[in-house]
Amino acid sequence: MKNIFKMNFKLKVEQGLVLKGWLEKKGKRRWFAVRDGILMWFSTQQTLGSTNSDHASNFVDLKDVYIRVPTGLVFNLKRHLQLEFNLKSEDPTQFLVEHKTEKKKSYYLKAKTKDEALRWVHLLSQTQTQSACLGKVFGKPLTELELADNGIPIVLDRIVNVLIRIGLKTKGIFRLSGASDVIQRMKDELDKDPRSQAVFVSADEDSIHAYASLLKCFLRELPEPLFTFEFYHRILQTSDTEEMAAVVKELPDLNKKVLKFVFQFLRLVMASSEENQMNDSNLAIVFGPNLLKPQVSTLEGGLFDTPVILARVRLLLKDYNYIFPTL
Repeated sequence: MKNIFKMNFKLKVEQGLVLKGWLEKKGKRRWFAVRDGILMWFSTQQTLGSTNSDHASNFVDLKDVYIRVPTGLVFNLKRHLQLEFNLKSEDPTQFLVEHKTEKKKSYYLKAKTKDEALRWVHLLSQTQTQSACLGKVFGKPLTELELADNGIPIVLDRIVNVLIRIGLKTKGIFRLSGASDVIQRMKDELDKDPRSQAVFVSADEDSIHAYASLLKCFLRELPEPLFTFEFYHRILQTSDTEEMAAVVKELPDLNKKVLKFVFQFLRLVMASSEENQMNDSNLAIVFGPNLLKPQVSTLEGGLFDTPVILARVRLLLKDYNYIFPTL
């Protein structure tokens, strides 16, 4: 059996064109192509010159979609931001391009073989990652972000300050989502200028859920979580506070500093749990998957690891003062 973890997929770009070929959409064969971050499709095969959105039957910007796949497609996820292993399908040749805000623009696509589907999914996800990194904030590695005077990424620092100022007592602060169009506008503005005041100047209680969602987006879209891939299994294998503190101590300095900042904030949220209904268990459910995730993800692994992840986040919240001493 071919070891798909070692399959070598590379972006081959020709005049902005990354990938092209036939896929089935709603039972009909269509010629698909990816160019400049856009997935487009045609009723007939196109030449290189005519492969653009002006001639396409339809198209979708890859930064606006999730790529969802069945568990039959499993491979290295190290560089993927949007991929989700939760498509309810037994067919390993099928995947879903799901629009984040407009469900009518979501499409099931089917390749001839599993390997061909794997190639499409891999390269679509890789293209998403490269497109995301064109911004200055979301999807950028932690080490490439502009820092505030306190050594915390400036956008993260400002989001948390807004939440502390007007959101700590908001009921269901992290359980209710903000308006998706508002969140996207905020992200676009901050990706253009991380120091933009426009995103924060109008913050009020009516928009607080958008800022809470923005925090979750920031953590989720980091190419590597704050607890880095290298430490994932070691964190899960810790059995007490002392072991956890020893592992945290070995993390990169910037990761430790940002984790301390995040958990300090989450403890403030937890202190107002009677009003906001965000106790340690609820915070672990919301933030655990964004702080601790493996380099390779499977549905089966998630079922076993998730309860452990939640337990470790609760431990970090409970014994914060011991695990995160003064840096």
